[in-house]
Amino acid sequence: MTQPKVKLWTRDFVLIIVINFLVFLNHLMILSTFPFYVEHLGGSEAASGLAAALFSIVAVFCRPVIGWMLDTGKRKAILLIGLVGMALMPVGYLALSVLFLAFIARMLHGASLAFSNTSTATIATDIIPQEQKPEAVRFLSDRHFGIGGDGVIFINPSDEADFEMEMYNADGSRGEM
Repeated sequence: MTQPKVKLWTRDFVLIIVINFLVFLNHLMILSTFPFYVEHLGGSEAASGLAAALFSIVAVFCRPVIGWMLDTGKRKAILLIGLVGMALMPVGYLALSVLFLAFIARMLHGASLAFSNTSTATIATDIIPQEQKPEAVRFLSDRHFGIGGDGVIFINPSDEADFEMEMYNADGSRGEM
Protein backbone atom coordinates (compact mmCIF):
# COMPACT_ATOMS: atom_id res chain seq x y z
CA MET A 1 0.00 0.00 0.00
CA THR A 2 1.42 3.39 -1.01
CA GLN A 3 1.43 6.30 1.37
CA PRO A 4 -0.54 9.38 0.36
CA LYS A 5 1.59 12.21 -1.02
CA VAL A 6 2.20 14.97 1.48
CA LYS A 7 0.82 18.26 0.18
CA LEU A 8 2.85 21.44 -0.02
CA TRP A 9 -0.08 23.74 -0.73
CA THR A 10 -1.78 23.53 2.63
CA ARG A 11 -3.91 26.24 4.18
CA ASP A 12 -1.02 27.21 6.48
CA PHE A 13 1.49 27.46 3.60
CA VAL A 14 -0.84 29.64 1.52
CA LEU A 15 -1.63 31.79 4.57
CA ILE A 16 2.05 32.42 5.32
CA ILE A 17 2.65 33.40 1.68
CA VAL A 18 -0.29 35.85 1.77
CA ILE A 19 0.90 37.30 5.10
CA ASN A 20 4.41 37.79 3.73
CA PHE A 21 3.00 39.45 0.59
CA LEU A 22 0.99 41.89 2.72
CA VAL A 23 3.99 42.64 4.95
CA PHE A 24 6.11 43.57 1.95
CA LEU A 25 3.27 45.50 0.32
CA ASN A 26 3.08 47.57 3.51
CA HIS A 27 6.85 48.02 3.54
CA LEU A 28 7.17 49.02 -0.11
CA MET A 29 4.22 51.42 -0.04
CA ILE A 30 5.69 53.31 2.93
CA LEU A 31 9.23 53.11 1.55
CA SER A 32 8.29 55.04 -1.57
CA THR A 33 6.17 57.66 0.17
CA PHE A 34 8.14 58.28 3.36
CA PRO A 35 10.46 60.93 1.87
CA PHE A 36 7.40 63.02 0.98
CA TYR A 37 6.15 62.61 4.55
CA VAL A 38 9.49 63.79 5.93
CA GLU A 39 9.35 66.80 3.59
CA HIS A 40 5.78 67.51 4.78
CA LEU A 41 7.11 67.59 8.36
CA GLY A 42 9.75 70.13 7.33
CA GLY A 43 12.63 67.68 6.91
CA SER A 44 15.26 67.70 4.20
CA GLU A 45 16.49 65.01 1.80
CA ALA A 46 19.21 64.25 4.35
CA ALA A 47 16.52 63.69 6.99
CA SER A 48 14.77 61.27 4.63
CA GLY A 49 18.04 59.41 4.19
CA LEU A 50 18.56 59.30 7.95
CA ALA A 51 15.07 57.88 8.43
CA ALA A 52 15.78 55.17 5.84
CA ALA A 53 19.11 54.37 7.50
CA LEU A 54 17.54 54.13 10.96
CA PHE A 55 14.82 51.83 9.62
CA SER A 56 17.39 49.54 7.99
CA ILE A 57 19.80 49.50 10.92
CA VAL A 58 17.08 48.57 13.40
CA ALA A 59 15.62 45.95 11.04
CA VAL A 60 19.04 44.30 10.58
CA PHE A 61 20.23 44.42 14.19
CA CYS A 62 16.92 43.10 15.58
CA ARG A 63 17.05 39.91 13.52
CA PRO A 64 19.57 37.90 15.61
CA VAL A 65 17.57 38.63 18.77
CA ILE A 66 14.33 37.74 16.99
CA GLY A 67 15.93 34.53 15.72
CA TRP A 68 16.82 33.60 19.28
CA MET A 69 13.26 34.42 20.38
CA LEU A 70 11.85 32.27 17.57
CA ASP A 71 13.98 29.36 18.76
CA THR A 72 12.16 29.49 22.10
CA GLY A 73 9.04 28.27 20.28
CA LYS A 74 6.83 31.36 20.51
CA ARG A 75 6.67 31.74 16.73
CA LYS A 76 3.02 32.78 16.34
CA ALA A 77 3.27 35.35 19.14
CA ILE A 78 6.38 36.89 17.57
CA LEU A 79 4.65 36.99 14.19
CA LEU A 80 1.65 38.68 15.79
CA ILE A 81 3.90 41.34 17.37
CA GLY A 82 5.39 42.09 13.96
CA LEU A 83 2.03 42.16 12.18
CA VAL A 84 0.48 44.49 14.76
CA GLY A 85 3.47 46.83 14.40
CA MET A 86 3.28 46.69 10.60
CA ALA A 87 -0.44 47.54 10.76
CA LEU A 88 -0.14 50.33 13.32
CA MET A 89 2.94 52.17 12.07
CA PRO A 90 1.38 53.58 8.88
CA VAL A 91 -1.58 54.82 10.91
CA GLY A 92 0.80 56.21 13.52
CA TYR A 93 2.59 58.30 10.91
CA LEU A 94 -0.69 60.13 10.28
CA ALA A 95 -0.88 61.21 13.92
CA LEU A 96 2.69 62.47 14.18
CA SER A 97 3.59 66.05 13.43
CA VAL A 98 7.15 66.17 14.82
CA LEU A 99 10.07 64.88 12.76
CA PHE A 100 11.86 63.36 15.76
CA LEU A 101 8.79 61.23 16.60
CA ALA A 102 8.56 60.17 12.96
CA PHE A 103 12.14 58.86 13.27
CA ILE A 104 11.19 56.89 16.39
CA ALA A 105 8.13 55.48 14.59
CA ARG A 106 10.30 54.61 11.60
CA MET A 107 12.66 52.63 13.84
CA LEU A 108 9.67 50.81 15.39
CA HIS A 109 8.47 50.09 11.87
CA GLY A 110 11.89 48.59 11.06
CA ALA A 111 11.66 46.38 14.14
CA SER A 112 8.13 45.35 13.14
CA LEU A 113 9.35 44.37 9.67
CA ALA A 114 12.16 42.33 11.24
CA PHE A 115 9.71 40.59 13.59
CA SER A 116 7.18 39.77 10.88
CA ASN A 117 9.63 38.88 8.09
CA THR A 118 11.91 36.73 10.22
CA SER A 119 8.99 34.86 11.76
CA THR A 120 7.20 34.24 8.43
CA ALA A 121 10.38 32.73 6.98
CA THR A 122 10.84 30.55 10.07
CA ILE A 123 7.21 29.42 10.11
CA ALA A 124 7.36 28.65 6.39
CA THR A 125 10.35 26.36 6.91
CA ASP A 126 8.48 24.66 9.75
CA ILE A 127 5.41 23.86 7.65
CA ILE A 128 7.12 22.76 4.43
CA PRO A 129 7.30 18.94 4.56
CA GLN A 130 10.79 17.56 3.96
CA GLU A 131 9.75 15.69 0.80
CA GLN A 132 8.15 18.87 -0.61
CA LYS A 133 11.17 21.16 -0.16
CA PRO A 134 12.31 20.77 -3.81
CA GLU A 135 8.84 21.81 -5.07
CA ALA A 136 8.73 24.72 -2.64
CA VAL A 137 12.17 25.90 -3.78
CA ARG A 138 11.16 25.69 -7.46
CA PHE A 139 8.07 27.79 -6.71
CA LEU A 140 9.90 30.37 -4.59
CA SER A 141 12.79 30.66 -7.06
CA ASP A 142 10.59 31.10 -10.13
CA ARG A 143 11.50 34.43 -11.74
CA HIS A 144 7.97 35.07 -13.01
CA PHE A 145 5.85 33.96 -10.07
CA GLY A 146 8.13 33.58 -7.04
CA ILE A 147 10.85 35.73 -5.55
CA GLY A 148 13.29 34.86 -8.32
CA GLY A 149 16.11 33.62 -6.12
CA ASP A 150 18.97 31.36 -7.12
CA GLY A 151 18.01 28.84 -4.48
CA VAL A 152 17.13 28.44 -0.84
CA ILE A 153 19.11 27.50 2.26
CA PHE A 154 17.20 25.82 5.08
CA ILE A 155 18.75 26.03 8.55
CA ASN A 156 17.64 22.93 10.45
CA PRO A 157 18.20 21.70 14.01
CA SER A 158 20.98 19.13 14.39
CA ASP A 159 21.90 16.55 17.01
CA GLU A 160 25.56 16.75 16.02
CA ALA A 161 26.12 20.52 15.75
CA ASP A 162 24.39 23.82 16.49
CA PHE A 163 22.49 23.53 13.21
CA GLU A 164 22.40 21.81 9.83
CA MET A 165 22.44 23.70 6.54
CA GLU A 166 20.40 22.25 3.68
CA MET A 167 20.93 23.93 0.29
CA TYR A 168 18.70 23.70 -2.77
CA ASN A 169 19.30 25.16 -6.24
CA ALA A 170 16.55 27.09 -8.05
CA ASP A 171 15.53 23.95 -9.97
CA GLY A 172 14.87 22.07 -6.70
CA SER A 173 18.00 19.93 -6.87
CA ARG A 174 20.20 19.67 -3.78
CA GLY A 175 23.09 22.11 -3.77
CA GLU A 176 26.59 20.95 -3.00
CA MET A 177 29.48 22.70 -1.36
